[in-house]
Amino acid sequence: MLAAAALAALALERHGRLVRARRDAHTDPLTGLPNRRGLAAAWPRRRQDAALELMFIDLVGFRHVNGAHGHAIGDAVLQEVARRFRRSLPATAWLARVGGDEFVAVGPPDTAAALTASLAQPIALPDGRYVTIGLRIGRAPVLGLDLGTALARAQSALAKVA
Repeated sequence: MLAAAALAALALERHGRLVRARRDAHTDPLTGLPNRRGLAAAWPRRRQDAALELMFIDLVGFRHVNGAHGHAIGDAVLQEVARRFRRSLPATAWLARVGGDEFVAVGPPDTAAALTASLAQPIALPDGRYVTIGLRIGRAPVLGLDLGTALARAQSALAKVA
């Protein structure tokens, strides 16, 4: 009886580790947002909606923050940007962090304005100073596109944004 209970406990523990490993593989550890793998895993559910756009977001001014204040401050700024983005998203939108200062949002066209507005106020640094972070957004429709094509189109549109 004890052996069966021990085996069951071991199986539950192993299952829990597997679930955590899968979650961690799809999550950015700094922001808690889905990462590129998480975006790819969710993509098939998202790309069938004609009302949605993929928005490739590049933060403006972040590299200066990282260079001038160090990576710990840069990490805190990225966490605050992610919090603001999450709070501003329409209910149908979805967000991922896909690179150092790059995010991807999938949502209705008004998502871009909401994301931009979320960074209108300066971000307080732990030492009491403030920084202003801006963003550039490249947009592409999602309907029927595979993730690679939608990302490439949004990045191409971003390159044209001043």
